[in-house]
Amino acid sequence: MPSRYDVEIRTARQARILDMRSGTSEGVQTRFKQLIHQLPNVDKTEISKTWELICSLDYNHPGLTKAAYLLHPIRTASLLIRFSDNTTAESIVLALCHNLIEVGSKEASSILAEIDTAYPSTSNAVNALNVDRALQRNPHYLASYYQNILTEPDKVAQVKIVDKMDNIHILCLNQVSEIRDNYLQEIEEYIVPMAHNKLPQAVDYLSALIHNAKITGYQP
Repeated sequence: MPSRYDVEIRTARQARILDMRSGTSEGVQTRFKQLIHQLPNVDKTEISKTWELICSLDYNHPGLTKAAYLLHPIRTASLLIRFSDNTTAESIVLALCHNLIEVGSKEASSILAEIDTAYPSTSNAVNALNVDRALQRNPHYLASYYQNILTEPDKVAQVKIVDKMDNIHILCLNQVSEIRDNYLQEIEEYIVPMAHNKLPQAVDYLSALIHNAKITGYQP
């Protein structure tokens, strides 16, 4: 059944694929400025400081340039602004640095410590969001992982939700149907209920994303 979001989702997918294939340092900084403009009533000081720290890292994400990967936290933050009723500088900072442990260099911990001077719970939140890739298919681990996120402040669950939403857009690039199916099953089991509870404004779009990903399948 067609969704009112179908055209938006297709356009967003194409834009994300373009980001992955041709993202540049200049383009990243332009997108960050666009993100800042979405926050007219929020103090940008710590957001800008955090962004400078994040950009100083050497990222390790196979298949993606640093510039292409930096666009992911910007998109994650933009989705948070779109769907959250209470976007704060602290929640945007978390969205921007949510994956530092996973993809950052050894300097990630020192950068998180510096961010903690402004927002003391940031390191704990990023650690809560970090997935142990060796256990990510273990159902007991996943249940514990998501339950732990729910014990954190709401912004942690909200960032997890929009992080997954950004990733669903490009799930079609994975040619292994079992991986795609498992990814969507995890989202339906854990992220959808979390969204109903922590970010209800995102539920309709999230549901449309899941449906669209299922019917799209593999599309390089």
